[in-house]
Amino acid sequence: MSSRHHIDNFMRGRIIGKIEKGRKITDVAREFDIAHSFVSRLWKSFKTTGMGSRRHGVGRVRSTTPAEDRYIVLYQQKKQAHHSSADESRFSLSSDCRRQLIWRESGTAYRPENIQKKDRYQTCSIMVWAGIMINGRTRLHVVANGTMTGQRYIDEVLLPHDRLFRGAVGYKLVFMDDNAACHRTLAVQDCLDNEGIQRLVWPARSPDLILIENVWDALRKQVSGRNYPPTNKNTLIRALTEEWDKLPQQLLDNVVQSMKLLGALDTRRYPRTENWVWRTRKTTRREERRIVWKALVDPTVTRLTIRVDVAVAIVPQTISRHLAEAILKSKRPLRALPLTPEHRQLRLQWCQARSMWNVTDWQNVLFSDESLLVLGTDDKPVRVWRRPGERYNSLHTVLRHTARTAGVMV
Repeated sequence: MSSRHHIDNFMRGRIIGKIEKGRKITDVAREFDIAHSFVSRLWKSFKTTGMGSRRHGVGRVRSTTPAEDRYIVLYQQKKQAHHSSADESRFSLSSDCRRQLIWRESGTAYRPENIQKKDRYQTCSIMVWAGIMINGRTRLHVVANGTMTGQRYIDEVLLPHDRLFRGAVGYKLVFMDDNAACHRTLAVQDCLDNEGIQRLVWPARSPDLILIENVWDALRKQVSGRNYPPTNKNTLIRALTEEWDKLPQQLLDNVVQSMKLLGALDTRRYPRTENWVWRTRKTTRREERRIVWKALVDPTVTRLTIRVDVAVAIVPQTISRHLAEAILKSKRPLRALPLTPEHRQLRLQWCQARSMWNVTDWQNVLFSDESLLVLGTDDKPVRVWRRPGERYNSLHTVLRHTARTAGVMV
């Protein structure tokens, strides 16, 4: 609600004028986004005194003299001169690609729709590694105590896991990993050469081609949907291991087989709705169209913001239902890297070189990746409303930098 001190005499006159025209106090309060009690008091004051402006009070008698006030300020400044404050910050040559701005009025910084929750002190997080292929998968490996380095990648991933798949599949095995720094060290390349493992060349700035990310999303949903969610690091590791083994192999096979659809258009039809049975509606057709319009104009809009804009007492599930009727679902935005013409040409050449691969060719590829799984909710839950087949639209894409040009910690 707007603060009382931010309402000037002109705004008070507008409020009184609307009530004089026959408007209800509740409607006027909702239109100006002001508390109902304030509008009621303003109207009563106008009927009693005939004035809508606020009377200025004399204020409380000062307990200190101007000299004492100056002494308090000087004492505090002298006290702070003997204290130091230290912190570090990272400065990068590239721009901040994760900066998210919103449009708001003055004095509305602490409204729920203008706040993004962020947890810097999460209970625990675990990095895991795994690999998938058609008719097979590796064991889920937990990267304990630290980050993944090139040597740890060799000792904990390549030798224990990839060597076994190399012996089972044979010389046709093709190993796939992303372009992380720990994956592209000379020691890692020498290890793969010594083991006779062929590595799939990966184009730069192509995180969207790593389809195992879809498997990580499915694993997170399985863990969060358990009857007894994990509460500490040990239970999180146990839950991840159990749910990884329970993932259906058909899901992994579908993920791998979708590689042949890269660059193709999504030709899925929208579901038919003429035979659906509708429940009694609490909103008008105009309000429903406005709900859909808000999601189309701003895909990142929240249900709370839509409810405030529509000004109808409905639950968030009703808003989701109306958006689902318009084939709009809440999805995570596509995190894409800013591509130069050279990057686009390399990605196109990479896809064209494998455009004739069939299921048999992809069957020999082992897709691997690491993921950081956090105990608790995601502290950056940015989602967008979109229809099927609109994932790569610019409105549903968030640009990010995974390999910045240079950075300095000071």
